[in-house]
Amino acid sequence: GISSITGLSAFYNLEELRLTGAVSDLSPISLLTKLRRVGLTDVTASSLEPLSLAYSLEEFGWFYAQELTGQSLNSIAHLKRLGALSLYGESDLSVIGSFPKLRNFTAGQATLDDVNELAKLEFLENLFLANFTEEALPDFRLLRGLHRLSHAHLQQPGSLTSLDGVDAIPSLTRLSLYGNNISRIDGIGSLPNLDFAGIQLNQIESVGDALDTILSSATIDLSGNPLACNEVAKLIDRSDFTFVFNSECVPDDSDADGVPDAEDAFPNDPAASV
Repeated sequence: GISSITGLSAFYNLEELRLTGAVSDLSPISLLTKLRRVGLTDVTASSLEPLSLAYSLEEFGWFYAQELTGQSLNSIAHLKRLGALSLYGESDLSVIGSFPKLRNFTAGQATLDDVNELAKLEFLENLFLANFTEEALPDFRLLRGLHRLSHAHLQQPGSLTSLDGVDAIPSLTRLSLYGNNISRIDGIGSLPNLDFAGIQLNQIESVGDALDTILSSATIDLSGNPLACNEVAKLIDRSDFTFVFNSECVPDDSDADGVPDAEDAFPNDPAASV
């Protein structure tokens, strides 16, 4: 990667810029007012002030670079054409609500103490969050105001515990909730536009009637959940939607005595197994 962008200001018609390297001074960018897409990786600069006049900016990405403060993010919050924001690495998202025109937002390993800031993004269509804490977003209730949200990818180990509130976001077409701590999927059948839900590697032991009203065109992937083999077989046989389960199921234990039915001489008597 490079360490200096001295002279870059001469390219005043530049519309796309991708930088990788320990660049500590972004000031030459300040004259590039026609920039539309910018991606900065591993830079050591900490201020986005040089982009404050990039009124044509539509996409901005900050990848594994210097920690990004809320104050620095505020430097580009006024750019009305900015519709896509991607932040990977340590970032303070306390001012993310100042970007009301965002349609696509991606954040990984960032700090967000108040999820109400996300709720201000009324034009948001695609949301990707990774490595957040349970305190930040335990369910969907704080996102109910995102009426245009189409795709929610929330990969937060141990964070999401339920789908409460998801039925208030009918615009959802895709749910990717890999590796959370979800045990119930009530409400998912109330999404009229859902075509895919990937809720792999969670804590779902039973589906119950949660999928009874799911769209016929939908695909539901619950691989890696502790579902009983009997229930998995029934779900795979369903013809009203596509069910995916690419992992080992839990042997059936009808009387819940800890002994699988196949090894239990009294599968319906919890007091006896041999």
